[in-house]
Amino acid sequence: WFPVHSVYDDMDRDVQPTMPSDLMFESRFESGNLWKAVRIGESEYNLVLRPDLTTGGCLWFYFLTQNMAKNFTYTFNLVNLYKERSMYSSGLRPLLWSEQEYEGTGRGWHRVGDNISYTENSTRRKNGNNHYTLSFQVRFPHGNDTAFLAMCFPYTYTDLQDFLVGLEKDETSSATFTRSELCRTIGGNRCDLLEITAPPKPGNQITDRQCFVISGRVHPGESNASWMVKGMIQFLTGEGHVARVLREQFVFYVAPMLNPDGVVNGFYRVSLSGQDLNRQWSDPGKSTHPTIYSLKNFVKGLNDEGRLLCYIDVHGHSTKRNVFMYGCTGSDGREKCFPRLFGERCPNFSFKDCRFDVDRSKENTGRVVVYREVGILHSFTLEASFCGAEAPQPPPPSPDIRTGTVPPAPPPLPSYHFNSEDLEQVGTDMIQALAEYATLSDSGWRVSPDYAQHLQDARARDAPGPGASVLDLYLASLKVISKERADQESPGARILTNPAPPPR
Repeated sequence: WFPVHSVYDDMDRDVQPTMPSDLMFESRFESGNLWKAVRIGESEYNLVLRPDLTTGGCLWFYFLTQNMAKNFTYTFNLVNLYKERSMYSSGLRPLLWSEQEYEGTGRGWHRVGDNISYTENSTRRKNGNNHYTLSFQVRFPHGNDTAFLAMCFPYTYTDLQDFLVGLEKDETSSATFTRSELCRTIGGNRCDLLEITAPPKPGNQITDRQCFVISGRVHPGESNASWMVKGMIQFLTGEGHVARVLREQFVFYVAPMLNPDGVVNGFYRVSLSGQDLNRQWSDPGKSTHPTIYSLKNFVKGLNDEGRLLCYIDVHGHSTKRNVFMYGCTGSDGREKCFPRLFGERCPNFSFKDCRFDVDRSKENTGRVVVYREVGILHSFTLEASFCGAEAPQPPPPSPDIRTGTVPPAPPPLPSYHFNSEDLEQVGTDMIQALAEYATLSDSGWRVSPDYAQHLQDARARDAPGPGASVLDLYLASLKVISKERADQESPGARILTNPAPPPR
């Protein structure tokens, strides 16, 4: 017998640990969303996450814990998740950031968790469906540590603001873009819009250049989307020669975070309106869905000028592996050409996972509305798994030329988790693929006569120097990674070591 007792309540600060061995919890910081923690055994805790407004949906989690014993196994049960299917049943593991580990070794976010299960429980949601429980065990590497646990690599609203300010302060990158305010959110947060292009020249004015529009983080719990968008922005504002050619030819408009309020408050899908903003594109309200209302009008304005080529909305996906795209079925199949090329250029992209039909539930999304109402064929969502990718498999062995016997096939390579560096590289690979696609007749895009040659020259100048063999480059691109790959940290992931209550 063990005395079951509460040790944390987000809404009641009087709820505190009462036993010396109780773990301490906290999530009243930006993007945190732990609601309640109840100790139900010697080393086991039931955790209730703060659900999304009105919908009650919950999948994202982010909280810290303290007062743990070193190398002691704790069990955590997250008891109010809402999705029937989950990658936790197929290898997905939670993320841990340990303050002592980081200070001692520099190791940041890394995968942890044993005996992971995802099962239906008997508690009911508002819609009558049952909740699901994610259970996992953790052995903390240090005692009396401050350790954060999260579903995916956190990327907060503050992280974005710090990143953009850093670009503005950098002498090189600041010359490549302008930062403006698309609108203010219900919570009063700024929704940024970047215009990335070269300065105007005689005969090449900015208003004459064709445009791409990229948006991200409409669903706040899909933090992997922010890492991909970050990779795109870093590449486009960088010193590479391909980036320079792109800036001379095109304008890239990037809205990196369409739901700042949701990100700040640790929601999974909704904004402060309590609605999924990516289901409001058909008729967004100026006051209730200001970021969607403003971006839709902006996109339509570019199209009215005859300048809009492509719209890409960046997301995370909770039930599939790999990186892939969703598009809309056109009359001649051209909508599949860019994703197919992207798949040939990005090792983690899977064309077989792409879809181009439109489910009824997706008719009010950005991708579909920009295709149907605005008339843009190249309208996509880019999706990255919360988990990772299927490893490229070695080809089957060839028969022996003398005996004709076929040797045993090598064992399959294990799938692996993405880290934040992988996600940033996906963003870079996508921009590189767009650059190449613009040279093809399949795109139907108008480019200057010398664009293809300039791009070819720029690629040659950006290519690795002598000393890198073809095999080295091939193996690097495949990213065939051993078991330790799943535990690789996330370089550069920022953490709040002294968390403060987030702006509400």
